[in-house]
Amino acid sequence: MILSALHWLTLSKIRGAFISDSLRVINSIRHATWNKHGLINKIVCSNHVLLQRGTRVVYFWIPAHRDVPGNDTADTLARLSTINGPSPTDVVSKQALNKLSLSESTSSISKHCWQLWNDQYTASNKATHYKLLFPNIDKTVQHSLPPKIFRLCTGHCQLNGHLHKLGLHLDGHCDTCSTPETVEHFLIHCSKFNSQRTELTSNIRALQLTLDWITLLRTPKAQRSILTYVKQTGKPV
Repeated sequence: MILSALHWLTLSKIRGAFISDSLRVINSIRHATWNKHGLINKIVCSNHVLLQRGTRVVYFWIPAHRDVPGNDTADTLARLSTINGPSPTDVVSKQALNKLSLSESTSSISKHCWQLWNDQYTASNKATHYKLLFPNIDKTVQHSLPPKIFRLCTGHCQLNGHLHKLGLHLDGHCDTCSTPETVEHFLIHCSKFNSQRTELTSNIRALQLTLDWITLLRTPKAQRSILTYVKQTGKPV
């Protein structure tokens, strides 16, 4: 029957086949999404890869111990594989699947994805202003920032320094100080807003923080003080 199945595969030009004398194993593979048996998981993953490549996979059940030609050969090959022992790769995969729980596997994958994201982030030559604040991917950073805080963090705001990069301002200098109007200049140095900055400084010291633009924008509890300062200055950001 095995030879007949292989002959049928040749005529049908189907490149993927799974032949087993265990109907239970075949059903487990065909319908499994995740199984505690490491070998079944490995076969399910391989099957998925073949399907993604457009390869049709056919399952054959070869009844065992019924005087079917070729069955003895299959049993002999199976015994030889156990004598020779599994490959190092199979051992590692089996150990990993047996030792890691679902939560541990999910955590491991999550850490790997974070590391890949961080590597791409740090290697990129983009977002240079934002990287002054956050040189690495930080899970503790708030993902939902107030719009004005977000614009100050990215530097993509209505300050003259950024408008100059867009070709919307002549030189990018502060209208009062005649120096580049950056986020740091607006928050810390601009003489036009010294009175408003007095209240900001008082609020920041009450939070036991230093009046440094990077510290301010990196610290969630300083956001309210920054927004109050921006509102008092009347400066669109």
